[in-house]
Amino acid sequence: MSHNRVDKRQVQRQFSRAAPGYTAAANIQHRMSAQLLALLTPHLPSPPARITDLGCGTGTSLAALRRRFPHAQLNGLDISTQMLKLATQTEPTAHYRRADIEDWHPDTPQDLLFANASIQWCDHCPVIRAAHQALAPHGTFAFSSFGPQTHRELAQAWAATAPADQSTSADPRLTLPTAATYRNALENGGFQLLKNTEQLIRATFPNARALLDSIKKTGATQAAPNRRRGLLGRHRYRQFLDHLDRANPPQLSYQALFFIARKRQGD
Repeated sequence: MSHNRVDKRQVQRQFSRAAPGYTAAANIQHRMSAQLLALLTPHLPSPPARITDLGCGTGTSLAALRRRFPHAQLNGLDISTQMLKLATQTEPTAHYRRADIEDWHPDTPQDLLFANASIQWCDHCPVIRAAHQALAPHGTFAFSSFGPQTHRELAQAWAATAPADQSTSADPRLTLPTAATYRNALENGGFQLLKNTEQLIRATFPNARALLDSIKKTGATQAAPNRRRGLLGRHRYRQFLDHLDRANPPQLSYQALFFIARKRQGD
C-alpha cells in the first residue's frame, strides 16, 4: 500500500498553529512516547551516546530521553520553527535543527533515533532510508506511528452521512501504512526488527465538537495535497456531528504501532 503524498507546507502550517497548545492537548502522543521508551530500553546493548528525536515537537520526548540517558548528546529535528522554539524551553540541553525527517544528515553517526508519532506525516520509505544512513553500525531506530484504524469513527460518520445518490464516500482521513507495511520497509531498508507491538487507545469526549477540536489542537488534520476545501456543507456537517454524538460519549480510536529495529551488521 502506498502512502499518501503529504503536503509538507501544510504540515508545517498546521503544526505551527498547534504549537502553543500542543503539549497540553497531546495526551495520546505523550502516552505513546512513554510506551516507546519503555519498549526500547531492554533492546539497547549500552546507553546511547548520541540520540536524535525525529519530529521532536515541543520537546517532551527529549526531556524523557534526557532523564533516561543523562550523559547522551541530544538532538531534535522538526519541520516547524514554532515547535522548535518551545522545545528549547522544554529541554534546553539539546541541539535543535529545522529539517524534514525524510531528508536530513547528521554531522556524526547517531546511536539512537527516536521518532514518536511523527512518521505518519511523511513517506515512510525515505524516512527509513534516511534513518539507516544516519545511524552508526548497530544503531537503533525506535519509532511509533498511527495505524489505519486510527480515527475510524470519523470514517464511519463520514460514510453514514453520504448523500443518498452517492454510492461511495471518500474516507476523509490520511491513508496510513499498516504494521506489515512498516515491517517490510524496515526489512528491505537494512534493519533487523527487534520488537513490533500495537495498542488500541480510545479517547472519550463530552461532545463531537470537543472531539474535533482535540484533533485540531494536536495539528492532526489531513494534509494530503488533493484535500478538498469545504468538504462538508452546513447540513451534512450537522449530520456528521450528530452521528459522532450518538456514541454517548463520543470517542476516537488510535491504533498505536511501535517498532524497535537495529541497523543490520554489514549494512
